[in-house]
Amino acid sequence: MLKEAAGLSSNPLAWKGEGSLVFLLGKEGTGKTALLRWLARELQEEALLVEGEGLSSPHKGILLWDDADRSSLWLDPQRAKDVLAGFSACILTGKTLPPALEMLFSRKGQVVTLDVLSPEDLERFLDQRFPRLRSFDPAFPWYPLTGGRLGWVLLLAHRMERERSLAPDPLLFAVEILLHPASRRYGWRPEVYGHPLDALFFLAVVLPTWDRRDAEEITGLEISTALWETFLALPFVRSRGPRRYLPPEVRRPLLSFLESEKPWLTFAWRQKAFRFWNKAFNHPHLWQGEQDEEESLLANLPAFALQEAIAQVKTFLESCRRGKSHDSHRLAEIFGTIYPHLPRDRAKRWVQNALEDAPSFREKPILKDILWHYYFRPRKSHEELAHRFHLSRATYFRYHRDALERLARVLLPVEDSF
Repeated sequence: MLKEAAGLSSNPLAWKGEGSLVFLLGKEGTGKTALLRWLARELQEEALLVEGEGLSSPHKGILLWDDADRSSLWLDPQRAKDVLAGFSACILTGKTLPPALEMLFSRKGQVVTLDVLSPEDLERFLDQRFPRLRSFDPAFPWYPLTGGRLGWVLLLAHRMERERSLAPDPLLFAVEILLHPASRRYGWRPEVYGHPLDALFFLAVVLPTWDRRDAEEITGLEISTALWETFLALPFVRSRGPRRYLPPEVRRPLLSFLESEKPWLTFAWRQKAFRFWNKAFNHPHLWQGEQDEEESLLANLPAFALQEAIAQVKTFLESCRRGKSHDSHRLAEIFGTIYPHLPRDRAKRWVQNALEDAPSFREKPILKDILWHYYFRPRKSHEELAHRFHLSRATYFRYHRDALERLARVLLPVEDSF
Protein backbone atom coordinates (compact mmCIF):
# COMPACT_ATOMS: atom_id res chain seq x y z
CA MET A 1 0.00 0.00 0.00
CA LEU A 2 0.98 3.60 -0.58
CA LYS A 3 3.34 2.36 -3.26
CA GLU A 4 4.87 4.52 -5.96
CA ALA A 5 5.25 7.77 -4.06
CA ALA A 6 1.96 7.80 -2.19
CA GLY A 7 -0.12 5.84 -4.69
CA LEU A 8 -2.72 3.70 -2.95
CA SER A 9 -3.93 0.41 -4.36
CA SER A 10 -7.35 0.67 -5.94
CA ASN A 11 -8.33 -2.02 -3.44
CA PRO A 12 -7.42 -0.83 0.07
CA LEU A 13 -7.32 -4.42 1.30
CA ALA A 14 -4.97 -5.72 -1.38
CA TRP A 15 -1.88 -5.02 0.66
CA LYS A 16 -3.09 -6.84 3.79
CA GLY A 17 -0.72 -9.50 5.00
CA GLU A 18 2.21 -8.28 2.94
CA GLY A 19 4.04 -7.01 5.99
CA SER A 20 3.90 -3.46 4.71
CA LEU A 21 5.59 -0.77 6.75
CA VAL A 22 4.85 2.79 5.69
CA PHE A 23 5.57 6.13 7.34
CA LEU A 24 3.58 9.14 6.13
CA LEU A 25 5.79 12.14 6.68
CA GLY A 26 4.31 15.62 6.44
CA LYS A 27 3.61 18.90 8.13
CA GLU A 28 0.33 19.72 9.81
CA GLY A 29 -2.53 20.09 7.36
CA THR A 30 -1.22 17.82 4.62
CA GLY A 31 -3.96 15.21 5.10
CA LYS A 32 -2.18 12.48 7.07
CA THR A 33 -4.99 12.09 9.59
CA ALA A 34 -7.65 12.10 6.86
CA LEU A 35 -5.95 9.18 5.13
CA LEU A 36 -5.63 7.12 8.30
CA ARG A 37 -9.24 7.68 9.31
CA TRP A 38 -10.41 6.70 5.85
CA LEU A 39 -8.35 3.51 6.02
CA ALA A 40 -9.74 2.76 9.47
CA ARG A 41 -13.28 3.01 8.10
CA GLU A 42 -12.44 0.85 5.10
CA LEU A 43 -10.69 -1.84 7.14
CA GLN A 44 -13.14 -1.67 10.06
CA GLU A 45 -12.39 -4.23 12.79
CA GLU A 46 -9.22 -5.41 11.07
CA ALA A 47 -7.42 -2.15 11.84
CA LEU A 48 -6.27 -0.52 15.05
CA LEU A 49 -6.26 3.29 14.93
CA VAL A 50 -4.23 4.99 17.65
CA GLU A 51 -2.84 8.48 18.19
CA GLY A 52 0.27 9.85 19.86
CA GLU A 53 1.28 7.78 22.86
CA GLY A 54 -1.65 5.42 22.35
CA LEU A 55 0.35 2.22 21.68
CA SER A 56 2.48 0.46 24.26
CA SER A 57 1.96 -3.28 23.79
CA PRO A 58 1.75 -5.66 20.80
CA HIS A 59 -1.52 -6.18 18.95
CA LYS A 60 -2.60 -8.10 15.87
CA GLY A 61 -4.03 -6.91 12.59
CA ILE A 62 -3.21 -3.64 10.86
CA LEU A 63 -1.76 -0.70 12.75
CA LEU A 64 -2.78 2.84 11.82
CA TRP A 65 -0.82 5.17 14.09
CA ASP A 66 -1.36 8.92 13.83
CA ASP A 67 1.29 11.28 15.23
CA ALA A 68 3.49 8.30 15.97
CA ASP A 69 6.56 10.52 16.22
CA ARG A 70 5.24 11.91 19.52
CA SER A 71 5.50 8.53 21.26
CA SER A 72 8.22 7.72 23.79
CA LEU A 73 8.23 4.14 22.48
CA TRP A 74 11.03 5.02 20.06
CA LEU A 75 13.42 5.67 22.95
CA ASP A 76 13.71 1.87 23.20
CA PRO A 77 14.33 0.66 19.60
CA GLN A 78 14.12 -3.05 20.44
CA ARG A 79 10.81 -2.67 22.25
CA ALA A 80 9.46 -0.59 19.38
CA LYS A 81 10.46 -3.30 16.93
CA ASP A 82 8.78 -5.97 19.05
CA VAL A 83 5.55 -3.96 19.23
CA LEU A 84 5.42 -3.40 15.48
CA ALA A 85 6.29 -7.02 14.72
CA GLY A 86 2.90 -8.19 15.94
CA PHE A 87 1.06 -6.39 13.14
CA SER A 88 0.56 -7.67 9.63
CA ALA A 89 1.02 -4.13 8.35
CA CYS A 90 1.80 -0.73 9.84
CA ILE A 91 1.06 2.76 8.58
CA LEU A 92 2.44 5.51 10.79
CA THR A 93 2.30 9.28 10.45
CA GLY A 94 4.34 12.10 11.88
CA LYS A 95 6.05 15.40 11.22
CA THR A 96 9.49 13.81 11.61
CA LEU A 97 10.85 10.28 11.30
CA PRO A 98 12.15 9.10 14.71
CA PRO A 99 15.82 8.00 14.58
CA ALA A 100 14.88 4.56 15.91
CA LEU A 101 12.77 4.00 12.80
CA GLU A 102 15.23 5.27 10.22
CA MET A 103 17.21 2.01 10.05
CA LEU A 104 14.07 -0.13 10.17
CA PHE A 105 12.43 1.78 7.31
CA SER A 106 15.61 1.84 5.25
CA ARG A 107 15.55 -1.99 5.19
CA LYS A 108 11.90 -3.00 4.88
CA GLY A 109 9.69 0.06 4.92
CA GLN A 110 8.82 3.07 2.85
CA VAL A 111 8.72 6.73 3.80
CA VAL A 112 6.13 8.73 1.89
CA THR A 113 6.28 12.52 2.08
CA LEU A 114 2.92 14.27 1.95
CA ASP A 115 2.98 17.92 1.03
CA VAL A 116 0.72 20.83 0.15
CA LEU A 117 1.03 21.07 -3.61
CA SER A 118 0.69 24.15 -5.75
CA PRO A 119 -2.07 24.04 -8.39
CA GLU A 120 0.53 23.29 -11.06
CA ASP A 121 2.21 20.53 -9.03
CA LEU A 122 -1.18 19.03 -8.25
CA GLU A 123 -2.06 18.89 -11.94
CA ARG A 124 1.23 17.13 -12.72
CA PHE A 125 0.76 14.66 -9.86
CA LEU A 126 -2.73 13.73 -11.03
CA ASP A 127 -1.60 13.37 -14.63
CA GLN A 128 1.12 10.95 -13.54
CA ARG A 129 -0.70 8.92 -10.90
CA PHE A 130 -4.36 9.04 -11.94
CA PRO A 131 -4.47 9.51 -15.71
CA ARG A 132 -7.81 7.71 -16.04
CA LEU A 133 -9.59 10.13 -13.73
CA ARG A 134 -7.90 13.07 -15.40
CA SER A 135 -8.90 11.95 -18.86
CA PHE A 136 -12.49 11.47 -17.77
CA ASP A 137 -12.91 14.96 -16.30
CA PRO A 138 -9.86 17.20 -16.78
CA ALA A 139 -11.76 20.23 -15.44
CA PHE A 140 -12.62 18.63 -12.09
CA PRO A 141 -11.86 21.22 -9.34
CA TRP A 142 -9.26 19.24 -7.42
CA TYR A 143 -7.46 22.23 -5.99
CA PRO A 144 -10.50 24.16 -4.70
CA LEU A 145 -11.79 21.00 -3.01
CA THR A 146 -8.51 19.82 -1.46
CA GLY A 147 -6.42 22.96 -1.13
CA GLY A 148 -3.54 20.98 -2.63
CA ARG A 149 -3.26 18.78 0.48
CA LEU A 150 -1.91 15.53 -0.85
CA GLY A 151 -3.63 13.40 1.76
CA TRP A 152 -7.05 14.71 0.72
CA VAL A 153 -6.12 14.34 -2.94
CA LEU A 154 -5.24 10.67 -2.43
CA LEU A 155 -8.39 10.03 -0.43
CA LEU A 156 -10.59 11.49 -3.15
CA ALA A 157 -8.71 9.99 -6.07
CA HIS A 158 -8.71 6.43 -4.78
CA ARG A 159 -12.31 6.46 -3.67
CA MET A 160 -13.37 7.92 -7.01
CA GLU A 161 -11.20 5.48 -8.93
CA ARG A 162 -12.68 2.54 -7.08
CA GLU A 163 -16.31 3.57 -6.62
CA ARG A 164 -17.07 6.43 -8.95
CA SER A 165 -19.31 4.33 -11.19
CA LEU A 166 -21.85 4.54 -8.35
CA ALA A 167 -21.80 8.32 -8.35
CA PRO A 168 -24.45 10.32 -10.19
CA ASP A 169 -22.04 13.23 -10.54
CA PRO A 170 -18.27 13.27 -9.90
CA LEU A 171 -18.27 16.60 -8.09
CA LEU A 172 -21.13 15.60 -5.81
CA PHE A 173 -19.35 12.31 -5.24
CA ALA A 174 -16.27 14.17 -4.01
CA VAL A 175 -18.41 16.28 -1.71
CA GLU A 176 -20.06 13.12 -0.41
CA ILE A 177 -16.67 11.66 0.46
CA LEU A 178 -15.48 14.80 2.20
CA LEU A 179 -18.66 15.39 4.18
CA HIS A 180 -19.55 11.79 4.94
CA PRO A 181 -16.41 9.66 4.56
CA ALA A 182 -18.08 6.61 6.09
CA SER A 183 -21.19 6.86 3.97
CA ARG A 184 -22.15 4.51 1.17
CA ARG A 185 -24.86 6.73 -0.27
CA TYR A 186 -22.74 8.32 -2.99
CA GLY A 187 -25.71 10.41 -3.91
CA TRP A 188 -25.43 13.49 -1.72
CA ARG A 189 -28.55 15.58 -1.57
CA PRO A 190 -29.27 18.52 0.71
CA GLU A 191 -32.30 17.99 2.90
CA VAL A 192 -33.67 20.52 5.33
CA TYR A 193 -33.97 17.87 8.02
CA GLY A 194 -31.02 15.79 6.88
CA HIS A 195 -27.49 15.75 8.23
CA PRO A 196 -26.50 19.24 9.47
CA LEU A 197 -23.25 19.02 7.52
CA ASP A 198 -25.35 18.81 4.37
CA ALA A 199 -27.12 21.96 5.45
CA LEU A 200 -23.86 23.77 6.17
CA PHE A 201 -22.41 22.81 2.83
CA PHE A 202 -25.56 23.86 1.03
CA LEU A 203 -25.45 27.27 2.70
CA ALA A 204 -21.83 27.60 1.66
CA VAL A 205 -23.00 27.12 -1.91
CA VAL A 206 -25.88 29.57 -1.71
CA LEU A 207 -24.51 32.38 0.47
CA PRO A 208 -21.26 34.29 0.12
CA THR A 209 -20.67 34.87 3.85
CA TRP A 210 -22.36 33.80 7.07
CA ASP A 211 -21.57 32.42 10.50
CA ARG A 212 -22.82 29.68 12.79
CA ARG A 213 -25.65 31.75 14.29
CA ASP A 214 -26.84 32.72 10.81
CA ALA A 215 -26.76 29.07 9.76
CA GLU A 216 -28.94 28.04 12.70
CA GLU A 217 -31.42 30.83 11.98
CA ILE A 218 -31.73 30.04 8.28
CA THR A 219 -31.80 26.24 8.48
CA GLY A 220 -33.67 25.82 11.73
CA LEU A 221 -31.12 23.18 12.75
CA GLU A 222 -29.10 23.03 15.94
CA ILE A 223 -25.45 23.20 14.93
CA SER A 224 -23.10 22.17 17.71
CA THR A 225 -19.67 23.68 18.24
CA ALA A 226 -18.04 20.37 17.31
CA LEU A 227 -20.03 20.14 14.07
CA TRP A 228 -19.20 23.74 13.17
CA GLU A 229 -15.51 23.13 13.79
CA THR A 230 -15.66 19.96 11.67
CA PHE A 231 -17.11 21.96 8.81
CA LEU A 232 -14.53 24.74 9.13
CA ALA A 233 -11.75 22.13 9.11
CA LEU A 234 -12.66 20.82 5.65
CA PRO A 235 -9.93 21.85 3.20
CA PHE A 236 -12.23 23.54 0.70
CA VAL A 237 -13.70 25.61 3.53
CA ARG A 238 -10.50 26.39 5.40
CA SER A 239 -8.56 27.40 2.30
CA ARG A 240 -11.04 30.18 1.50
CA GLY A 241 -10.30 32.11 4.66
CA PRO A 242 -12.76 33.48 7.23
CA ARG A 243 -16.34 33.94 6.02
CA ARG A 244 -15.56 32.99 2.40
CA TYR A 245 -16.23 29.40 1.61
CA LEU A 246 -16.66 27.86 -1.81
CA PRO A 247 -15.08 29.43 -4.87
CA PRO A 248 -17.34 30.02 -7.89
CA GLU A 249 -15.77 27.21 -9.90
CA VAL A 250 -17.06 24.79 -7.26
CA ARG A 251 -20.33 26.56 -6.56
CA ARG A 252 -21.50 26.85 -10.15
CA PRO A 253 -21.63 23.14 -11.07
CA LEU A 254 -23.06 22.29 -7.67
CA LEU A 255 -25.83 24.84 -7.99
CA SER A 256 -26.63 23.62 -11.46
CA PHE A 257 -27.00 20.08 -10.16
CA LEU A 258 -28.92 21.04 -7.03
CA GLU A 259 -31.39 23.25 -8.80
CA SER A 260 -32.13 20.66 -11.45
CA GLU A 261 -32.78 18.02 -8.79
CA LYS A 262 -34.27 19.99 -5.89
CA PRO A 263 -35.33 23.37 -7.26
CA TRP A 264 -37.90 24.17 -4.64
CA LEU A 265 -35.60 23.39 -1.74
CA THR A 266 -32.96 25.61 -3.29
CA PHE A 267 -35.48 28.39 -3.78
CA ALA A 268 -36.91 28.12 -0.28
CA TRP A 269 -33.52 28.51 1.33
CA ARG A 270 -32.67 31.36 -0.98
CA GLN A 271 -35.81 33.13 0.15
CA LYS A 272 -34.68 32.77 3.74
CA ALA A 273 -31.25 33.98 2.75
CA PHE A 274 -32.81 36.90 0.87
CA ARG A 275 -34.55 38.10 4.01
CA PHE A 276 -31.42 37.48 6.06
CA TRP A 277 -29.28 39.67 3.80
CA ASN A 278 -31.81 42.48 3.64
CA LYS A 279 -32.03 42.48 7.42
CA ALA A 280 -28.30 42.17 8.04
CA PHE A 281 -27.13 44.79 5.56
CA ASN A 282 -30.18 47.05 5.38
CA HIS A 283 -30.43 46.72 1.62
CA PRO A 284 -34.17 47.24 1.16
CA HIS A 285 -34.49 45.59 -2.25
CA LEU A 286 -31.10 44.12 -3.08
CA TRP A 287 -29.37 40.88 -2.41
CA GLN A 288 -25.74 41.88 -2.47
CA GLY A 289 -23.61 39.00 -3.64
CA GLU A 290 -19.91 38.44 -3.36
CA GLN A 291 -18.41 41.09 -5.65
CA ASP A 292 -14.85 40.49 -6.77
CA GLU A 293 -12.95 39.81 -9.94
CA GLU A 294 -14.74 36.48 -10.35
CA GLU A 295 -18.31 36.14 -11.49
CA SER A 296 -20.64 36.92 -8.61
CA LEU A 297 -22.83 34.06 -7.49
CA LEU A 298 -25.76 36.36 -6.89
CA ALA A 299 -26.60 39.48 -8.85
CA ASN A 300 -28.17 42.64 -7.42
CA LEU A 301 -31.86 41.94 -7.66
CA PRO A 302 -34.46 44.59 -8.44
CA ALA A 303 -37.74 44.27 -6.60
CA PHE A 304 -41.02 44.08 -8.53
CA ALA A 305 -44.14 46.08 -7.89
CA LEU A 306 -46.87 43.66 -6.87
CA GLN A 307 -49.06 44.36 -9.91
CA GLU A 308 -46.14 43.78 -12.28
CA ALA A 309 -45.16 40.57 -10.50
CA ILE A 310 -48.73 39.25 -10.72
CA ALA A 311 -48.88 40.12 -14.42
CA GLN A 312 -45.60 38.31 -15.09
CA VAL A 313 -46.70 35.18 -13.26
CA LYS A 314 -50.11 35.21 -14.92
CA THR A 315 -48.49 35.50 -18.37
CA PHE A 316 -46.35 32.50 -17.59
CA LEU A 317 -49.30 30.46 -16.29
CA GLU A 318 -51.38 31.31 -19.35
CA SER A 319 -48.59 30.03 -21.58
CA CYS A 320 -48.56 26.78 -19.59
CA ARG A 321 -52.33 26.49 -19.99
CA ARG A 322 -52.07 26.94 -23.77
CA GLY A 323 -49.11 24.60 -23.99
CA LYS A 324 -46.91 27.27 -25.54
CA SER A 325 -43.38 28.07 -24.47
CA HIS A 326 -42.59 31.33 -26.26
CA ASP A 327 -45.06 33.31 -24.14
CA SER A 328 -43.18 32.29 -21.00
CA HIS A 329 -39.91 33.69 -22.28
CA ARG A 330 -40.17 36.90 -20.24
CA LEU A 331 -40.69 35.16 -16.91
CA ALA A 332 -37.98 32.64 -17.74
CA GLU A 333 -35.67 35.61 -18.30
CA ILE A 334 -36.63 37.02 -14.91
CA PHE A 335 -35.99 33.65 -13.30
CA GLY A 336 -32.67 33.57 -15.10
CA THR A 337 -31.71 36.89 -13.50
CA ILE A 338 -32.68 35.89 -10.00
CA TYR A 339 -31.72 32.23 -10.23
CA PRO A 340 -28.97 32.15 -12.88
CA HIS A 341 -28.47 28.39 -12.63
CA LEU A 342 -32.12 27.41 -13.14
CA PRO A 343 -32.47 25.76 -16.56
CA ARG A 344 -35.04 27.67 -18.57
CA ASP A 345 -36.92 24.51 -19.50
CA ARG A 346 -37.50 23.82 -15.80
CA ALA A 347 -39.34 27.06 -15.08
CA LYS A 348 -42.71 25.29 -15.31
CA ARG A 349 -41.67 22.67 -12.80
CA TRP A 350 -40.32 25.41 -10.56
CA VAL A 351 -43.77 27.02 -10.44
CA GLN A 352 -45.48 23.68 -9.83
CA ASN A 353 -43.13 22.93 -6.95
CA ALA A 354 -43.87 26.33 -5.47
CA LEU A 355 -47.59 25.58 -5.57
CA GLU A 356 -47.05 22.24 -3.86
CA ASP A 357 -44.61 23.32 -1.16
CA ALA A 358 -45.08 27.01 -0.34
CA PRO A 359 -46.41 27.48 3.22
CA SER A 360 -48.81 30.20 2.05
CA PHE A 361 -50.62 27.63 -0.12
CA ARG A 362 -50.60 24.96 2.56
CA GLU A 363 -52.46 27.37 4.82
CA LYS A 364 -55.27 27.63 2.26
CA PRO A 365 -55.19 24.58 -0.06
CA ILE A 366 -58.10 25.75 -2.20
CA LEU A 367 -55.92 28.51 -3.65
CA LYS A 368 -53.39 25.97 -4.86
CA ASP A 369 -56.16 23.78 -6.25
CA ILE A 370 -57.66 26.66 -8.23
CA LEU A 371 -54.37 27.49 -9.96
CA TRP A 372 -53.44 23.86 -10.44
CA HIS A 373 -56.74 22.87 -12.02
CA TYR A 374 -57.03 25.96 -14.20
CA TYR A 375 -53.47 26.19 -15.56
CA PHE A 376 -51.98 22.69 -15.37
CA ARG A 377 -54.85 20.19 -15.60
CA PRO A 378 -57.17 19.49 -18.57
CA ARG A 379 -58.84 22.75 -19.50
CA LYS A 380 -61.85 23.93 -17.56
CA SER A 381 -63.43 27.36 -17.62
CA HIS A 382 -63.57 29.66 -14.62
CA GLU A 383 -67.27 28.97 -14.33
CA GLU A 384 -66.74 25.20 -14.34
CA LEU A 385 -64.11 25.47 -11.60
CA ALA A 386 -66.29 27.76 -9.50
CA HIS A 387 -69.00 25.11 -9.69
CA ARG A 388 -66.48 22.34 -8.89
CA PHE A 389 -65.31 24.14 -5.74
CA HIS A 390 -68.86 25.22 -4.75
CA LEU A 391 -67.97 28.90 -4.91
CA SER A 392 -69.87 31.87 -6.18
CA ARG A 393 -68.38 33.53 -9.25
CA ALA A 394 -67.26 36.57 -7.22
CA THR A 395 -65.65 34.43 -4.50
CA TYR A 396 -63.93 32.28 -7.09
CA PHE A 397 -62.32 35.26 -8.83
CA ARG A 398 -61.31 36.75 -5.48
CA TYR A 399 -59.61 33.47 -4.58
CA HIS A 400 -58.02 33.27 -8.01
CA ARG A 401 -56.57 36.76 -7.59
CA ASP A 402 -55.37 35.93 -4.07
CA ALA A 403 -53.66 32.78 -5.36
CA LEU A 404 -51.88 34.71 -8.13
CA GLU A 405 -50.68 37.29 -5.61
CA ARG A 406 -49.34 34.63 -3.26
CA LEU A 407 -47.57 32.86 -6.09
CA ALA A 408 -46.01 36.12 -7.27
CA ARG A 409 -44.73 36.82 -3.76
CA VAL A 410 -43.26 33.34 -3.56
CA LEU A 411 -41.55 33.36 -6.94
CA LEU A 412 -40.41 36.97 -7.30
CA PRO A 413 -38.94 39.60 -4.93
CA VAL A 414 -42.01 41.80 -4.53
CA GLU A 415 -41.31 45.31 -3.33
CA ASP A 416 -43.70 45.48 -0.41
CA SER A 417 -43.00 41.95 0.86
CA PHE A 418 -39.51 42.44 2.30
